[in-house]
Amino acid sequence: MSFIVVPLRLQSQRLPEKILADLGGKPLCVRSLERVFASVELCNNPQDWQVLAAVDDQRTETLLKKHFPKLTIVLTDPALPSGTDRVHAAVSSLGLAKADSIIVNVQGDMPHMSARHTAAFLDWCMARKPAFGTLAHAWPRDQDLEDRAHVKALVSHTGRAIYFSRFALPYSRVEAPSEGPLVPWYHVGIYAYNYAQLSEFCAWAPSALERFEGLEQLRALDRGVAINVMTFENTDTAHSFRGVDTPADLTWAASYK
Repeated sequence: MSFIVVPLRLQSQRLPEKILADLGGKPLCVRSLERVFASVELCNNPQDWQVLAAVDDQRTETLLKKHFPKLTIVLTDPALPSGTDRVHAAVSSLGLAKADSIIVNVQGDMPHMSARHTAAFLDWCMARKPAFGTLAHAWPRDQDLEDRAHVKALVSHTGRAIYFSRFALPYSRVEAPSEGPLVPWYHVGIYAYNYAQLSEFCAWAPSALERFEGLEQLRALDRGVAINVMTFENTDTAHSFRGVDTPADLTWAASYK
């Protein structure tokens, strides 16, 4: 069995209770989970995936039970430091995962994500079985590279992550080549691990790079762990992988069509 876990923290640091915010008559977290279920339906083997919600508050649990009566909801410790720790705690509590079980972590604040491209990532995970993986798409033309809310990814020709940053990168000390400047990939907040790697990752202390950038995945790179990246052209223009982290993001999500 493989697992898709959606961690939902009620008191998020930058925008508290955002997961309960109303988006067209439904809470943000419900919209996000609907996209997860739509993704599962589109993948090659839907029966291989179990969806979990890892919550830290009974209000979230009650709300989700109302909208998704059959959803497996795990109440986790509010003191857990990150969504990744919440994912690990939820899967571990069930006692069903094996060392090579695939765990996909989907952030619960992407209410408009593309089900088609997410399904492609799920199929990629089943085929590749990465110890640690994520995905990134071509940089959107309407997004400012200087905007630190959007994470940039540099990916090697072999499909492995070189670095992630909130800052525009790479820096060029020479004139841009004739084909134009090198543009990073837009990192999507979805990760995949096998259970053994996830357990090891959560046992490590945060690295200096991680604390500086505020990006958990740098802990793995700092330890020499290869992060495989599925890159794609975001052809599903009706949807967006943009997350909701600020009041401006929430305004965008409420008006997105």
